[in-house]
Amino acid sequence: MKALFISVFVSTLLLPPPCVEAESPARAQEVPAAGTTHTSVLPAATEAAVDGRRRQVLDWSHLATFRADSKYGPYDILAATASDGCGPPERAQYMANLGQMGLDHRDFEMFALAPLVRYLYMYPQCLSAGQREYLRKGLSSGRRNFFAHGTMNHMVLQETSWYLLAQYFPDATWTDESSALLTSAQVMAQIKNLLARRHWRSFQSGMSEWLSPTYAFTNLYPILNLVDFAKDPEVAHQAADEACLEVLILKADSFHGVLMPPLTRHNVDQSNAPLPKDWPFFAPIAQ
Repeated sequence: MKALFISVFVSTLLLPPPCVEAESPARAQEVPAAGTTHTSVLPAATEAAVDGRRRQVLDWSHLATFRADSKYGPYDILAATASDGCGPPERAQYMANLGQMGLDHRDFEMFALAPLVRYLYMYPQCLSAGQREYLRKGLSSGRRNFFAHGTMNHMVLQETSWYLLAQYFPDATWTDESSALLTSAQVMAQIKNLLARRHWRSFQSGMSEWLSPTYAFTNLYPILNLVDFAKDPEVAHQAADEACLEVLILKADSFHGVLMPPLTRHNVDQSNAPLPKDWPFFAPIAQ
């Protein structure tokens, strides 16, 4: 898990700060290429410090060894592309081959979805037209479980990504778990409803799996994909709210760089006080 965090962290350093008013979805078509900078609302000194840390971590990324499995490999490629461009053709082919996978909870393949989405939108020049078509056919052939999930973080990883993949391939025809054929617009409409319900629930009563930092860094990345690339203003705005919540959770539970979660991954309504044992030294806060 620590290795995944490092890969996600390297990639996330290139993202604009989430806790600002969501911009026009048109900016999804204006994502800066590798090596360029984004417009920031941060104070100049803060932005300089963040940029310095970003460059430092990107320098460290050159020391990382590529891992071919679907849980880590796409993040490694995304970090390498952010650092030194498209690179050798094997990188793009690896990403195009992801369409042949199940991309669900089995063998952790769902972790490949979020970096694949950002690669498609942020570095389209790295894939040939043939590779994009190969990816589209792979993703849209066979049944996909678009509208169901296990735990909360599974939903965040999967639904956000399938929404943006359907948006990226607007003319594709998809097959859901029940073998029903759906257009990209239909997939997006159903997932938008699920995203809105999740958004309401997370702020209405919370879930300790959601409000725990256990999965905050894996949840944050796919949510930022929606902030940057969703063309629907409602979807982008809700995602910005949730990204802010995740950042605040990480900040609140960080003690000198060490996460000390008050809540572990219980699937319970946070309106009901969690057991004190979840955070033994800070039980009153957990209550």
